[in-house]
Amino acid sequence: MAFRTGRLRAAVVESISVLEAGILAARLRASQQGDAPWAIRKDPDQLTLKDVVNKILPLLLKAYDGSVGDMVQIANRARLVRNQVVHRGHRPSIEEVNQVLSTARKILSILELPDLYKGNYKTKP
Repeated sequence: MAFRTGRLRAAVVESISVLEAGILAARLRASQQGDAPWAIRKDPDQLTLKDVVNKILPLLLKAYDGSVGDMVQIANRARLVRNQVVHRGHRPSIEEVNQVLSTARKILSILELPDLYKGNYKTKP
């Protein structure tokens, strides 16, 4: 919503918030199904965004074919843009906002959509 109205800072914050919520929701689903090892036992309210991206996301992505390291690196770039916006008052460029939005969309599509739509990130047999 913010992107369409030209509020680029808000667009970055909103997209990373949705990404974080999506990763935590996927973690909950996986733990309820017993599909993934959970090295982190913290309550979701005690996790930082850095924990979510660097500890939880890689565990979730291991269930799929595709490069876990590359996707975590891309997510960290988006996280750093968000941190600059929130903590340093950075005004992101259109390119930065597009990268953040694309990152959130890609990761959420991997975690949320059926295999048919995931490109190279299909569920491992």
